[in-house]
Amino acid sequence: MGCHSVIHKNKKMVLKKYMSATAEGSGATELIIDLEEHVRENKQHPHADPGIIIKYRLKIDHEAKLTDKRRLNGESILGLVGKSPEQYRLFQLKHEHGHVHEVEIGPHEEVDFGVWGIEKFHTKEILYHFFIG
Repeated sequence: MGCHSVIHKNKKMVLKKYMSATAEGSGATELIIDLEEHVRENKQHPHADPGIIIKYRLKIDHEAKLTDKRRLNGESILGLVGKSPEQYRLFQLKHEHGHVHEVEIGPHEEVDFGVWGIEKFHTKEILYHFFIG
């Protein structure tokens, strides 16, 4: 991991530990945005720049996962940890207006990791209760 800087809209942004080695053969630099860290340290996400490949590190049930997709639906997020929407519900912890909200994400609902405020995800197993009588 190196330390690189990027000039964007006349602002110098140091991308310290988020920068990794140049992507193989592409000449592009990889930027990993850790969603949880950005929220906890109140860091804004950098804007996309040509030549930079942005990846997102997200936590699902305390397990860190990396994706190069800016948007995924609930079913795809569950799939990152080997779970399905038939057996699990997905929730995100989202920071908005100074408050933390737990928001349920449906299987076909899209989540945009480029939007600031998503801290992490957790799942809840769907339990069925049957009453006879």
